[in-house]
Amino acid sequence: MFFLTEEWNEQFGHLPWYRRYEFLVPGLAVLIGLLFFMIPSPGKPDGFLSWLRILISYFLFFGWVLVVLSDKEKPVWLKRVSSFASVFLFFLFFYFYSGANWDRMAEKFFNFQALEGVWPMYLAGTVISMKLTVVSIVLSVALGTFLGVLRTFKNPVLSLFTIIYVDLFRSFPLIVLMMVVYYTLPFLGIQFSPFVAATVSIVLLYSAYISEMVRAGVEAVHRTQIDAARSLGLGEIRTLIYVVIPQAVRIIIPPLTSSCVGILKDTVVAYVVTLPELLTQAKQATSWKANPTPIIISSVIYLIILFPLTRFSSWLEKRSKRWIKQQS
Repeated sequence: MFFLTEEWNEQFGHLPWYRRYEFLVPGLAVLIGLLFFMIPSPGKPDGFLSWLRILISYFLFFGWVLVVLSDKEKPVWLKRVSSFASVFLFFLFFYFYSGANWDRMAEKFFNFQALEGVWPMYLAGTVISMKLTVVSIVLSVALGTFLGVLRTFKNPVLSLFTIIYVDLFRSFPLIVLMMVVYYTLPFLGIQFSPFVAATVSIVLLYSAYISEMVRAGVEAVHRTQIDAARSLGLGEIRTLIYVVIPQAVRIIIPPLTSSCVGILKDTVVAYVVTLPELLTQAKQATSWKANPTPIIISSVIYLIILFPLTRFSSWLEKRSKRWIKQQS
């Protein structure tokens, strides 16, 4: 028993008293018991004191979690469990004290009878959203790469043009840009269909962002690579094509993938130009069925499409960081 005590003191004795397990574990037990006495009974709180008791109870527990998270020597699994517990407690309090009619959730949000005849609308909207996404990605990458490469030439005229373009369109909210393209240009005799207006708006905005990614990726290639290529007799253009861009692509791909995911997300803004994409179809179905279930299911469809793409983007980013670290 003495050996275990010595080993315990050697491992944890240097920690501040409030971070030691002999304080944290009993403290958590006392805190849980205190929560049962402090928190009011389920139902919407009827006064300021009830709300205050709920807030104090949660922040006491959250303070315990912060002690665990701020200690570098605590194991990762304990930090994850503590974080999950704080989030779980938040939603548990929200469930008990928000006053929402949770018994009506299935009827209102997951009423699959309200989806009768809606699935063809989902299919048509998803096809349009994906078509808009693919066309916008191809054109945005092409234009953004062209502008980004122009910027690397350090030509004062070309640099001024690209700087004005990038700063101008990055300053526009996408929804405003779409409304300008679709609703104001017809007064000048320039009229686009909803699909073309949405595509033009997305391309103008995202090509500005992608051009900066390309410029940063090209400039990140070490100068020695360029000097070595020039010493072998390659010209400036051939050095750019055969040496710089292949290496820059490894750096550009992760943020470029994130931008492509962003384009898919921003296709929902096309509802302002009356394009019948997925969200527009879901809104029409909600009005038709007088039930929000179509909107909920459309969000699930977006989640099914976007979650794997987001994880793939994170995976590419990790691989890119490993490659950059190996090259340095």
